[in-house]
Amino acid sequence: MNIEARKLQFIEEYIRLQNEKIIEKLFLLLKRETSKATTITLSTSEKKSADKAIKSLEKGKGSSHEVVMDRMKNKFPQLNIEK
Repeated sequence: MNIEARKLQFIEEYIRLQNEKIIEKLFLLLKRETSKATTITLSTSEKKSADKAIKSLEKGKGSSHEVVMDRMKNKFPQLNIEK
C-alpha cells in the first residue's frame, strides 16, 4: 500500500473515532513526531551569512541580547515584548 492510500485509510478511521481520549492521544503523538521530524536546511548563502556573523561575534563585534531587545521594544512597541 502506498503512502497516499495509507493516509486516506488513516483519515477514514480517524473520522469514525468517537473517543475523545484516543483523538487527543493521536493528536499529541502527531504533534510530537512531526516536531521531531522537522529539520531546517540552510542554503549555501545562508550558511555563509551565519558563518560570517559568528566570526564577527568572535571578534567582539555585535550587540548583546539586552541591547537588541531594547531596540526592538522601541522600534516595535505594538509587539509588547517583555523582559
